[in-house]
Amino acid sequence: MDGYPNFHHVTHSSAYGEQVQLEKGINGTAGITAVDGSRRPAILIRSSPWKSGTVETPWKDHFEVEDGYVRYYGDHKASTEVALGRTPGNAAMLEAFDHHRVPSAYAPPLLLFRAVPRNGKQKGYVEFCGLGVIERVEKVEQQGGQAKDSFINYAYDIALLDLTPENDAVAWEWIEARRNKTYSAEETLEWAPKSWRHWVENGTVGNLRSSRRATVSENPKPKERKPEAESPEVLEAEEAAARTAGRRRSGTGQGRRMSAAERKALEDHSVGRATAHFEADGWSVEDVGAKEPYDLLLTRGDERLYVEVKGTTSEGAQVILTRAEVEKQREFAPHNALVVVHSIELDRTVSPPEAKGGVLHCTSPWEIREQHLKVVSYVYHHPDLS
Repeated sequence: MDGYPNFHHVTHSSAYGEQVQLEKGINGTAGITAVDGSRRPAILIRSSPWKSGTVETPWKDHFEVEDGYVRYYGDHKASTEVALGRTPGNAAMLEAFDHHRVPSAYAPPLLLFRAVPRNGKQKGYVEFCGLGVIERVEKVEQQGGQAKDSFINYAYDIALLDLTPENDAVAWEWIEARRNKTYSAEETLEWAPKSWRHWVENGTVGNLRSSRRATVSENPKPKERKPEAESPEVLEAEEAAARTAGRRRSGTGQGRRMSAAERKALEDHSVGRATAHFEADGWSVEDVGAKEPYDLLLTRGDERLYVEVKGTTSEGAQVILTRAEVEKQREFAPHNALVVVHSIELDRTVSPPEAKGGVLHCTSPWEIREQHLKVVSYVYHHPDLS
């Protein structure tokens, strides 16, 4: 069509009943009972960037194809009446995640697409972005609907596997084999990409991520990314560290510092939002921030969860953690969580200042990796004076 392959023509099959669809965001193919048991042949995922921020699609998916990473949001909405996880898309993805945590030939592959404009048209064209597996699932609070009501949805972190040996393509014969009841799951691996077979056999993604970033970086004029804007809290921490170290500063400051009252307003508001979030999920919540290096202690039957809460007026990409907070959360993992309430509005026209709104983002379990930490200052032990 218009010089591009037609999706339905490429994926057409008269042998396996219902035609594979790509009309919704999450399109799970019908499950089958094969000679070795039940399996879902595949899940096709479609993102439509032009719909982002609308009543229909209030969230924005993140496709970092060059980095081999996608963050995709589930199909729960403010108007959804069924319980979280019961919508068709989320149910299929959660089922897939159970398989992806213990890799096997039974696991359903994710085929990712995104809508792209072509020939002056926003609709009607999709681009294949890769083959993926789910690495992490999180509950996130979003806003949507005509009234911008808050609701809880799932976010899926997906690793894209390297398809370089296959010229960034997936042979549809593989999916057809997975739809064939006469083939065992192991037998279908004959048509699978090399990286998928390696994932099934070894259980890790690692260097199997998409290598497109390396290919692009060889371009003599690579597209530079804009540096991530630092939050007010990070800038303030860096300034405080510089003052403590006795650094001379230029007369131009980094911006307005928050007062103690403003910081308290952000803290109280974010802890309150986190408390309500967990209580709605059946947890008993105790605020222990005044005596422990974390904010909330959650109990539910025999379960315990240790929660760190951060509130910010920024978009939340960076938050400040103390050494004690990092050390404790590493001890608590995987029974821990980080809640960031970002994009909070701070009303400084009243006294004391008032915080309102914001978007709650919860990561649980929370694994703190070194590459996600940035050193603000060091303590140096002088060998001659110690």
